[in-house]
Amino acid sequence: MKERTVLLDGAMGSLLLARGMPRTERSESWALTHPEAVREIHRSYFDAGSNVVLTNTFGANRLFHDPGELREIVTAAVTLARSAAESSAAPQEKFVALDIGPCGKLAAPLGELTPEAAEELFAEVVDIGARAGADLVFIETMYDLTETLAALRAAKAGCSLPVFVSNTYGEAGTLMTGAAPARVVRELEALGADAVGMNCSMGAEGLAPLGEEYLRLTKRPVIFKPNAGLPEIVNGTAVYKTTPEVFARHTAAMAAKGARCVGGCCGTTPAHIAALAKALARLEQ
Repeated sequence: MKERTVLLDGAMGSLLLARGMPRTERSESWALTHPEAVREIHRSYFDAGSNVVLTNTFGANRLFHDPGELREIVTAAVTLARSAAESSAAPQEKFVALDIGPCGKLAAPLGELTPEAAEELFAEVVDIGARAGADLVFIETMYDLTETLAALRAAKAGCSLPVFVSNTYGEAGTLMTGAAPARVVRELEALGADAVGMNCSMGAEGLAPLGEEYLRLTKRPVIFKPNAGLPEIVNGTAVYKTTPEVFARHTAAMAAKGARCVGGCCGTTPAHIAALAKALARLEQ
């Protein structure tokens, strides 16, 4: 990241749905039941130019899987991403990030999960993922600062890998639980996050003011991973209509302003990432 912008991947869940995954099924289970589908998606992002893909472990934790199954899922997910990196002929450097999303319950005082219990859940996933060979930990889509800090503490205590932290903000410019960017950045820096930023939320154009605020607030590398615009519900399905070219133009503009780690979230595809790779290449000429 000191030398060039790092390109992340795009969405996973929507591509699994397109491959027939039922909406009622937990997507991380596909690492065991449909490994080729997961590997193919990872490889398509590497082929599109991604330096980093996130493992299909966004919702994997002991609240939804017993310890043995959790170990199998996380280990298989890291292995599939590594296999995809090795099988891709694209020339860029390639890394595997252990993906950690919200645990699925609200932390106290809003919910029943204590910060200590949340940290324990995250620590288990970090331990398995690090042992399986992940290159970094990517904590993402966090909407509650208490849970974010629990995940970061677990990652920093449980492994020596770089830890990236990405929160998701509402239209008011705060987390769902009310924390503003200045507080989020201050507390993440204090706990040693190696890169900080935002994902999901809105499209790149709508998220840009928050990206600019992060660039003013921190010297850490800034992550910018927006959706392909806001979704429209068509026949009960979320449809993202931002084209790869428009997505790439606005996301690359944030890289030009200083974001060091960019990619896509909901609604983005390998085509969006390929367009972004081309836009970044033009910036770095």
